[in-house]
Amino acid sequence: MNKKFLTGIVFSLLLFSLTSCNPNGQESQDSASVSGIGTVLAQPDMVLINISFSHTSPTTKEAKKAAEQTMQQILKILQEEHIEDKFLKTISLNYDVEYEYRNLRRVLLGQRAQQTIVVTVNDMINAPERFSSILDKITTIDKVEVQNI
Repeated sequence: MNKKFLTGIVFSLLLFSLTSCNPNGQESQDSASVSGIGTVLAQPDMVLINISFSHTSPTTKEAKKAAEQTMQQILKILQEEHIEDKFLKTISLNYDVEYEYRNLRRVLLGQRAQQTIVVTVNDMINAPERFSSILDKITTIDKVEVQNI
């Protein structure tokens, strides 16, 4: 839909609403109401990526160490892609007991360490391939989930 057509529709709706507000000659109210549908097209200039990872081990210490190793791999990739630390934020960090149910019984599997971070990738207009490169590298890491891009 081109801009002239959209502008014409909005103007027509505005004119119609203003002329139909006072059908009986009574005093008009100081308000106008317009409704319509519009489309805005814009090129994205940034991307937010949620990255989650978790590891289950016999002890919390071992699970924490495995999660820290995954985080170090992610940080290395982000440094290679020139993502500053200020564009990286941990949004959750959990240490839980992991169970599984077998034959109606709860069986302890170990301790789970889970972390979720959000990464902001800026300057997408000048370097659109940057996001693809980061995503390709992050998804090669075992037990990593990428969500809510």
